[in-house]
Amino acid sequence: MVLTERRSAPLSPVAVKASAGASEHLRIARVVNLARALEELKRQNLWIIGLDANPDESRICDYDQFDLTGDCVLVLGREGAGLHELIRRSCDYLLRIPMAGGVSSLNVSAAGAVVLYEAFRQRRLAARRVQQGAEDRVGPTAGGVGPAAGVKPKKQKGLGS
Repeated sequence: MVLTERRSAPLSPVAVKASAGASEHLRIARVVNLARALEELKRQNLWIIGLDANPDESRICDYDQFDLTGDCVLVLGREGAGLHELIRRSCDYLLRIPMAGGVSSLNVSAAGAVVLYEAFRQRRLAARRVQQGAEDRVGPTAGGVGPAAGVKPKKQKGLGS
């Protein structure tokens, strides 16, 4: 997790408690300039993906239509104001969560959770496809290996395991 040193909430004991211990499993970096930090991450071959509710942008797409299985950084904006214009321009892609009804957007923590879970879901599905392909190549070709044959798939660490 990358946070700016100024104009971001501190990692207080209240925040740690609210995270239910998850903050103890994260590497947290404080940076002076977020735009420069994002440029450095780009140089390390990471895609910069911004989450923004602004539908006017031509390069914006729905979060569930985007391939989140690669190495990427998810950038979340400020409550109400969204991404700063300089940060928006630094992003390789912009994603949005389509909303229905009278609510135009989610708060930043809920939106982040939605997109992070989608990334986890896509990566878990890709890993299963790779594992299934390996089983098909190694095991018998007709019905002896895999979930259909009654063999339980390996448990994976992370959500839902």
